[in-house]
Amino acid sequence: MKKPICVIALSAVATLAHPNAQGVVPCVHEARFGLIGLARLQVARLSVVNVLPPDPVAPPDPVHPPDPAQPPDPCHVAVGFLNTTNQPFRDSAGMPLIVELDLLPGQSAFVELSAADAFRGSRASRMTFRATGVFKHEPPPDDSAPEPCGAVLPTLEIYDVLTGRSQVVANPLEIFAFNPQPSHQEW
Repeated sequence: MKKPICVIALSAVATLAHPNAQGVVPCVHEARFGLIGLARLQVARLSVVNVLPPDPVAPPDPVHPPDPAQPPDPCHVAVGFLNTTNQPFRDSAGMPLIVELDLLPGQSAFVELSAADAFRGSRASRMTFRATGVFKHEPPPDDSAPEPCGAVLPTLEIYDVLTGRSQVVANPLEIFAFNPQPSHQEW
């Protein structure tokens, strides 16, 4: 099976990705979540984890064994929260609530949207938002090399501030270049 062709993702978070200095067009994938609501005593957490290798206990792939001298490339991720006008939410210092970093295999990261940041300047009791993630990497040198962002999985969680209990856990509606897509049969 051939690897998916890289697509360019256009979103408010994608514009924050830095252009590559060498002039090589990186592969960009996007995780798309639908709109969701946040109440005043809730926090939204968007987590990403690079599960490459998919199973560290599984026997190594005899066809494409990992090269111990050359570890897999990191996946550059930018994850955050957008309001209904497609603008990022900002923290108390005025900085966008977006986390950008290189995610190595086995690493994870998260960003949180607190009620204080979501409701700043608003008297509403509920705020609508969407989570988004952009995953960028250099094109693999050949078809046998694993895609650095091919195993990055995002999850959106909304939890109660007082109890810490998860109230909503969601996966993206669609993940570009991720195969297979999450199953929608359980809805």
